[in-house]
Amino acid sequence: MWIVTISFIALLLFFVIKKVYWDKPNSPETIAYALGVPTGFHNYRTTQIFTKETVPAGLTRSHNTKQGVYGVISVLKGHLTLHHFDYEEAGLEERWEIIAAGAGGASGLVLPEAPHQVEDLSPDLQFQVQFWRKV
Repeated sequence: MWIVTISFIALLLFFVIKKVYWDKPNSPETIAYALGVPTGFHNYRTTQIFTKETVPAGLTRSHNTKQGVYGVISVLKGHLTLHHFDYEEAGLEERWEIIAAGAGGASGLVLPEAPHQVEDLSPDLQFQVQFWRKV
């Protein structure tokens, strides 16, 4: 009887730990790593939630992240276009990426030092930016 009880408790504990620590499909870490942020990087800063009216003017002009810093733009409501400019150092050509909120939101990745800007902001837009650097 004790063996069955201990086995049941161990199994229950395993599923609780798995749910808490491994099954986080919408966690910022899971999303960032899936987009291409290298493992060993952590989120050291997250902006407030911006709207079309409150987005800083600097984000709508060409700018870039710092050396060694990845940006993750998370759209919580509405949509925006992430305009990636030519970035010869990384072998990237100019491109546009539409990021539209879905059931769990949607995100886009900005490489370190890569020039970019946000544009075509929807009226109902809500988004924020996370910055990731090596631990």
